[in-house]
Amino acid sequence: GATCVGGVAAVSASAGRRDFGPTGGAWSSAGLVLVWSLYRQKKPEFIFTCQSPVMTAKFDPFSTNLVVGSTFSGQVVLWDMRAKSAPVQRTPLSAVGHTHPVFSLALVGSANANKLVTVSTDGRLCAWSMGALSEPSNATMLSADSKADVAVTALSFAAGDSNEFCAGAEDGCVYSGQVHGQKSGVMKKYAGCHFGPVTALQFHPIPNSNALHGSSSRVSTDSMLAEAANGNAVSGAWHSGEASSANSATAASPGGVAVETISGKAKSLLLTSSVDWTVKLWSHTPRDAQNPLREI
Repeated sequence: GATCVGGVAAVSASAGRRDFGPTGGAWSSAGLVLVWSLYRQKKPEFIFTCQSPVMTAKFDPFSTNLVVGSTFSGQVVLWDMRAKSAPVQRTPLSAVGHTHPVFSLALVGSANANKLVTVSTDGRLCAWSMGALSEPSNATMLSADSKADVAVTALSFAAGDSNEFCAGAEDGCVYSGQVHGQKSGVMKKYAGCHFGPVTALQFHPIPNSNALHGSSSRVSTDSMLAEAANGNAVSGAWHSGEASSANSATAASPGGVAVETISGKAKSLLLTSSVDWTVKLWSHTPRDAQNPLREI
């Protein structure tokens, strides 16, 4: 898994490779996380190591120095760019945390109140405090409508939501669930989404209202949302740093009506990809009982 922040740095994770770069040292570790600068692409800025292959890694959106990753062994590890290459924190390899591979994680909340949510392939969901990874603050087993365990391979929360989420699984289906509440652990199944394991899943990353109102804000969702509302096919990908001047003018309209319209439509947009060679765009509206997940 890889992420990019502000067009300046990207983080990539993989199993260690002995045939890449210098022999020995960090390059011979079982798992590697590399932090790159897009302005200096020949050599990574930071090299983080792990004793188990790393399945995914992400920047901590609430800290400029932290990178969190999950491993094939089930451990969730935390690296600090100010420290050495080894993790500064890691979760226990016991029944308290995960004992199966963790392919997906999400950091949700705000700067003052945030949590790390991880799901392993045995269907165990854990919520962690970034300051204390010794024990999850909440843990539950996910099960579908048929009471079967869900082997989650991808996870995403809608913008501004830290409780309700969607997940992709090995069976090619998309599921929706909650971290807390009466329905915690019970997943709603949307069958027939893909013909193979879901490799990635992401809700639309909506810019905040202040960014949309700003004179220099640029958002590329306007034309896509217009077509999505009409049920037409949508092409292209979303990037919060690119846009048309027409959309900037719309976003700056008085009263914030345009901002709410954009945010309301974009919040339901969900991208999925699979080993069946397809990438699909969906509209996820849980309150629509007849068609909560509609393929766009």
